[in-house]
Amino acid sequence: MLNIPQVNPALQQQVNEMLAQYQRGCRTFTKVSVKNGRFTITAPNLAQANLSHLRLTDINLTKGNLSNLVALKTDFSLADLSETNLADADLTEAILYRAKLYRSNLRCAKLVGANLEGADLTGADLSYADLTGAKLSGAVLKQTLLSGTILPVRYQSIAKLAS
Repeated sequence: MLNIPQVNPALQQQVNEMLAQYQRGCRTFTKVSVKNGRFTITAPNLAQANLSHLRLTDINLTKGNLSNLVALKTDFSLADLSETNLADADLTEAILYRAKLYRSNLRCAKLVGANLEGADLTGADLSYADLTGAKLSGAVLKQTLLSGTILPVRYQSIAKLAS
């Protein structure tokens, strides 16, 4: 018997609204407002959403909650995912070319076959993530946590240096 996960209707509606705005040219979904002299940051909450096979180039989801996201073969080229929670996300074969992932949480994420060429992963947490077959050419891994990370063979010496 197949165990097909139930789709959360409210989450699906939020994803559909975001995609409609994106198609109309909106690229920033993290909102900053000032009220009574106080700054408020409202970040997107797309935890457990399915964004597979989409083209979301140059999107800004800074500080968002994308934990348990499923984004198979999604194109996040030039996206700003800085300080975003992507823990346990499935980004298999996702394109994150020159994406900003500064201080993002990618703990236990699945990045098998992902393209991270030129991505900025400065200060990111990639602990226990699976990057088997990922492309990392030109990626910035300064102060990146790599404890227990599965790296492509040619980059495994990086994990030894980082630990």
